[in-house]
Amino acid sequence: GAITEHGTQVLNNLEILVLNPEWLDRAIDKQYEEAKRRREIYMAGKKETSAKGKIAIIVDDGIATGYTMQPAIKDIEKQHPASIVIAAPVTPNGSAKFFSVMVDEFVALEIPRLYAGSVGAYYTRFPQLTDDEVMAIIKSVQTVATYELVLI
Repeated sequence: GAITEHGTQVLNNLEILVLNPEWLDRAIDKQYEEAKRRREIYMAGKKETSAKGKIAIIVDDGIATGYTMQPAIKDIEKQHPASIVIAAPVTPNGSAKFFSVMVDEFVALEIPRLYAGSVGAYYTRFPQLTDDEVMAIIKSVQTVATYELVLI
């Protein structure tokens, strides 16, 4: 499952049946706090921008199960954008079909017939980025584009 910094969450209802409810509540709280921490750091005091009436483009480095994309869509829908676009380099066929009916436009560079099992399998290098690396990337594009992050 996944949770956004606004508290919107999507969980696998079958998997949570076998989890200790207290553990799950702690894990949800921990991930919620982490998403809020990242927003605070990455946005560096920048006010949240409304997507109302705008084209909202949700970008992901790849979609596997879709559990991170679903709360992102739900979060942005609450802002009533003119349209919602999902963009990702790779996704399994089933996820592409699922999300194509949820949003106005779905763009994926590769929708393999046989999915390799993970997003990382489609990258030569797929490291986790540090906060400093993310901040350097954001600073490099700040002068070029206006952006809004929804962290999941």
